[in-house]
This record gives sequence, C-alpha cells and structure tokens, in this order.
Amino acid sequence: VQTCALPICFPVTIRQKNKNSELEDPLNLPDVTKKADEISKNINESAENLQRGRRGAAVKSQNQASDQLQELSSQLQDALNQMEEENLAEDIENLKIILKNLLLLSFQQESTLELGKRISSRDPNYGRVLSSQKAIQNRFQVVKDSLNALAKRQIDVQGIVNKDLKDIEANFSRVDHHYNFGDVNAAVLNQQSIMKSFNNLALLLAESLEDMNNRMSQMKGSGKPGQCKYASQRYSSNNKSNLKNRHYKTLRSIIDEPFAR
Repeated sequence: VQTCALPICFPVTIRQKNKNSELEDPLNLPDVTKKADEISKNINESAENLQRGRRGAAVKSQNQASDQLQELSSQLQDALNQMEEENLAEDIENLKIILKNLLLLSFQQESTLELGKRISSRDPNYGRVLSSQKAIQNRFQVVKDSLNALAKRQIDVQGIVNKDLKDIEANFSRVDHHYNFGDVNAAVLNQQSIMKSFNNLALLLAESLEDMNNRMSQMKGSGKPGQCKYASQRYSSNNKSNLKNRHYKTLRSIIDEPFAR
C-alpha cells in the first residue's frame, strides 16, 4: 500500500490557500476547511491502521482521502476558472475603454495638427491650437495611467507600451516648446510623431483585445482557461500595415460603440 503520496499532495493545497490569504488582493477561494479536516482525518486513520496491521482498513481510509483530494482539487479549479473568466471579462471591458479613449485622442490630435498646418504664430486661431493641444495632453494623462496599469498586468507588452508612452511625453514637451516660440512647422512634426505613437498603441491594444476575446471563447467552450498569444509576439515594424488591415473591423467597432465613462 502506497501512503506517501497523500501526505505530500494534501499540504500543498493548504499552503497555497495560506499563501493566497497573504496576497494584497487575495482570490475569493471557497472555504475548504471542513473537507480539509476530513482528508486529514482519513490520512491519519490510514497511517494508524497500517501501524496496527489493518491493511484493509488502511486502504479504505487512503482511498477515501484520495477521492476527497480529487474532489477538493476539482472544486478549487472550478472556482479559479470562474474567477479567471470574470476577471478576463472585466479586463476586456476596461481595454475597450482604453482603446476608445486612445482612438479619440488620435483623432483630436489629427484635427489639431491639421489646423496647425494652416496657421502662423500671428494667426487669431493660434491660441485655439495651443488650448486644443493642452486639452489633449490633459486627457492623455488618464489614458497613460490606464496603460501603465495594463502594462503591469501584461508583462509581454510592457516594453512596447513604455516606449510609446515615453515617446509621447517627449513629443508633448517638444510641441509645447515649439509653439511657445512660434515654430509651428516643428510643432506639427512632433504632433505627427504623437499620432504615430497613438496609432501604434491602438494596433497593439486591438491585437490584445482579439487575443482576450479568443481566450474568452475558449473558456466558455471548454470551461478551461484559454491560452493567450500575446500581441507583442506578432507586433513589429514589419507587419504594422498587415495588423492595421486585419484589425480595422475591431477598431471600427470600438469607435462605433457608445462611449462608456
């Protein structure tokens, strides 16, 4: 009779649950205290029966403990799957909001850029361009916070997101400098760079959104977590045009959705 497997498997479950309680945001795992006590009791009974030479009773207690462990494992896995599905659904909605805000910023930047092309520093609309640019920068700060939070959760896209965010901030600073000194042409060039970074991030988020939707479909179909092919694995300067064409429908659907605040 093999009894070593049970004492090894069982404490792992307990340790994992204890570690969960130490997390800053612990998972809402089901209470397994009663079942854990029953398993522990059967393990002890099995060991005690073995020591007393009661082989049949030991096997019975061991089998009961084994069945209970399987049941406990399934219960915890079902709970984890459900929580992952709920978290994924929330992440999808949050990502849609981030993406829509990013697209709106891109459109606003394009509009401000086009107006800047048609004026000089002596034009009456010059102040309007400056105000519009400042409004874009202020709105971007909210999107930036959301993108930083997203990058922390998805380490695979962190490098790309951080680079584009850094580029955007640097170009915002350059735009301010050029407009303050009346250099409209230089400001327009930096505004174009900002738009490029906005669009790069939009393509990346569209790719991530499709991945997450595919995962959700897999989870609903099988009841098990789906695998995510992170966007960064397919996102490079060589295939941006293909990505833009492939995700046009996704981007268009985000734009057409009612705006959620």
